[in-house]
Amino acid sequence: MIDMDALHKKRKELMSYFVEQSIKTGRPAILSTISESDYALYGRLFEYKFDNRWFILDATDDRDYITGFTKKAGLNFEIDLLNLFCPISYDSSFEPIWGLYVDWIHNKIDPEVAQRKVDDLQVK
Repeated sequence: MIDMDALHKKRKELMSYFVEQSIKTGRPAILSTISESDYALYGRLFEYKFDNRWFILDATDDRDYITGFTKKAGLNFEIDLLNLFCPISYDSSFEPIWGLYVDWIHNKIDPEVAQRKVDDLQVK
């Protein structure tokens, strides 16, 4: 089970970085309306929905590298989902996560391209 203090600390670090990058690049990174209790329940660090794109970043404590997947979701498979898992112990730059967020939400890269980029992050 993920330590809640570590989750809140990691989320605060990530949000600070995303806000800084959002201001610097002009790319919006609006926090979702999910409640703090739901963030804790899901171990969620970040969530953003735009059009039919959904970017989710969850914390994990069972691996030491970033991983994730893409898939079609929704009743009619109308949602393109990119779900990343970031180790709660992750202490490197959030730049690769920001890059994937921008590519997925704003540049609307293909799911196959996004998956290759996720796979490239898996430094073990």
